[in-house]
Amino acid sequence: DDGKKVTEEQGYRLTVEKGGICIHAADIEGLKYGLDTLEQILKQSDGTIRCLSIYDYPVLKKRGLMLDVSRGKVYTREYLLKLVELLSGLRYNVLQLYIEHTFDFKKHSEICEGSDPVTAEDIVALQQKCKSLGIELQPNLQSLGHCRRILTRRRYRNLAESSMFWSMDTTSDDVMDLLDDMYSEYLPLFESRYFNVGLDEPYDIGKGKNRNSGKTGEELYLEYLLKIHDLAAKYGKKIMVFGDVFVRNPELLKRLPDDIICLDWIYDPKESYETPQFYKKHNLTSWICPGTGNWNTLFPRLDGAITNIVNLTRDGVAAGAKGMLLTDWNDHGAYTQPIPGYYTYVYGGAVAWCGCDPGADYVDRKADEHLRISGYSELVHKLAEIY
Repeated sequence: DDGKKVTEEQGYRLTVEKGGICIHAADIEGLKYGLDTLEQILKQSDGTIRCLSIYDYPVLKKRGLMLDVSRGKVYTREYLLKLVELLSGLRYNVLQLYIEHTFDFKKHSEICEGSDPVTAEDIVALQQKCKSLGIELQPNLQSLGHCRRILTRRRYRNLAESSMFWSMDTTSDDVMDLLDDMYSEYLPLFESRYFNVGLDEPYDIGKGKNRNSGKTGEELYLEYLLKIHDLAAKYGKKIMVFGDVFVRNPELLKRLPDDIICLDWIYDPKESYETPQFYKKHNLTSWICPGTGNWNTLFPRLDGAITNIVNLTRDGVAAGAKGMLLTDWNDHGAYTQPIPGYYTYVYGGAVAWCGCDPGADYVDRKADEHLRISGYSELVHKLAEIY
């Protein structure tokens, strides 16, 4: 029936008629979302279903969550498997675990010492769960800055750029050998072609060992990025890079490989954002990366987080961003318990699907529907009233 043909990726048409129920879908993902919608309707019905027709598809084809498991909480396998079920219900299709040092590297066991790390077995189990629910589990491993826990270990202190023990020495062959060892254990566990290498906030690049190299920090950064790009390719991965250095130094973009995904992160609540248009101007593939407001606080900063999620996503969609990666950081203290932050997960999933603000009333209903954890619905409403 050409009148009911669905062409949008991940799209579906659900039709309920007197003669039966039919779902048309563009692909297997669309069929899943159509079945999910039918399940929701059946759960809400009193035994009868009205005739209806729903045509739906996501504005952003990639809708992800990045969960920090390095600064504070390292979540158990049981928790992460349950989280995947929640994300699937909210129509996320990407998950990343932010790793600095909290993976159980066998070749370099000192790195994760004392952190109760995520293991290879955890990743394999999570990979299987994600795949069964249509979620792409993408590797994430900081590969330049944010490496204090590694660089303050006695064995690796000589790999630091400076006495800050923050960034790797970008010109060191030993650094690349270490990363090669780490990548060789970590990356083959993931089926995804994409790998988030971080590379954000390299505060001390070119300010320590390479101060007299004759190269600027920007030149050192680009040369290092290209080495990381090639090293990831050795393991069949394309890289995703947080783009703060590019925004400050657009001249770097002339030599940037065209298969890189730039991650457009900013967490301040603003009425509008300029960076999505920056990436569009330079013909770069980008994902927008708002934040949950869960870090350095006892309770999520919902008001600012929702403004950030809604407006950055809106501006990203207008500029042609290809995805959204909602970032749930734990830096400066992981004091917030997971459940209060789920409200931003619901909001983020809804905004990424429709490309605009669905409104608090809609999100409240979805929170009630998907987050039926003991006492949680009441908590969501109380938080909404407070903020």
